[in-house]
Amino acid sequence: MINDNTFTDITDLLPEPMFLINRQGKIISANTAAHEILDYKIEDKLQLNLYDITSAPRQKIAEYLRACFRSAELVLGAIDLRNHTGQIISVRTEGCLAQFSTDTAQSLIMLRCVDKRKSNIRFLGLNQKLDEIARERILLNQSNSDLAELQRLALVDSLTSLPNRRSLDKNLNYEWKRAARDGKALSAILLDIDYFKAFNDSYGHLVGDACLKDVARAVQIASQRPADLTARYGGEEFAVLLPVTQREGAVIVAERIRKEVERLGILHNASKAKNVVTVSLGVATVVPSLDASPLNLLSKADKALYQAKAGGRNRVHVFGRSVSASNDIANTQPDRRYQAGNSA
Repeated sequence: MINDNTFTDITDLLPEPMFLINRQGKIISANTAAHEILDYKIEDKLQLNLYDITSAPRQKIAEYLRACFRSAELVLGAIDLRNHTGQIISVRTEGCLAQFSTDTAQSLIMLRCVDKRKSNIRFLGLNQKLDEIARERILLNQSNSDLAELQRLALVDSLTSLPNRRSLDKNLNYEWKRAARDGKALSAILLDIDYFKAFNDSYGHLVGDACLKDVARAVQIASQRPADLTARYGGEEFAVLLPVTQREGAVIVAERIRKEVERLGILHNASKAKNVVTVSLGVATVVPSLDASPLNLLSKADKALYQAKAGGRNRVHVFGRSVSASNDIANTQPDRRYQAGNSA
């Protein structure tokens, strides 16, 4: 089944007026040549009946339409078209029955009008051509749908179903420009599962994969705002992008993640930090500028993560703050959210 859009797409290539008409004589669609010759605007969509644009007796037109709908062959005729100024245009007609998909399912005919002075070219093959175009459109729409799914999958980590590094980079670039324009803070958290290689060696890669999926869910639960992006950064590393977030808010999220992962209670006897799976987290916050690279934010978060691991793991470290300084906010009460967990 083809629709009237497909009809106009192909018949617009023809120089003769062509109409799509229902049993009542209503013009469902018409090609560009029909609009031009009858001098109606295309946007009017010829909201007319065939009887309105002919000077022939109504009974003669009705009989011709009935003949077209009854016959499986091409039905020839001759009528006089009348444009909106009253000018008469004598034409030969070719009516061809075809099934079309419309808003209300119905049988329609294609009516082709040829100037009597011109040669009459049969167009029964047009039905087949229209069907081919309709099938191609279906395949194209399916291909576009498949392409959209492939594009989506290209931005998703297959194991954890989190956005992947490519998706993170794409969102980081967008949020960086937006924050630079608005003069707002942008924060990032990088986290790493503590002693994950030892975990894989002890329990096997299948259990390791299950651990990664559980940690991914825990990180998502802890970063609750719709605008926040949680992504798998690579291997056992994850990243959280926090738009319009000051350092203090980012640290609260990081500590929430640390606790959420520890609360999973995944046994890890090979860990030197604790006997369950834990994570180390690095936090960085900047107010972006357009002349700086978004990667600077991740670089700072990565350096903070390194410091968290060097400081004993299972803890949060903020870029630019020393975990060992006694006067640092990370080591003062009651703000233990800046540094928590075991001190190895």
